[in-house]
Amino acid sequence: MTMEDFKMITFGLFLIILLNVSLLTICPTFGCNDIDFMNLFRGNLLCNACTTISYNVQKYQMQIYFAIGGFFVKKMNSVIGEFVKGKEDEFRGW
Repeated sequence: MTMEDFKMITFGLFLIILLNVSLLTICPTFGCNDIDFMNLFRGNLLCNACTTISYNVQKYQMQIYFAIGGFFVKKMNSVIGEFVKGKEDEFRGW
């Protein structure tokens, strides 16, 4: 894994954490967790926006986690493949 790959993964995780913390801070400030008439009938547009943004962040967050997991699996597969190939060449040299 190169330093550029590490930077991109770290940036992606930092962005997800920043979005989650900001949503968890901003949405209750608007009163989105309160049970009242406006929230019950979805009349507060800011709370509707908070709900939509939270849903989209969660959806894309899972995709990003799976992409990072796939990246690590691919890198480990290539490392193991190179190791096995080196051992096969070493064994054939005997």
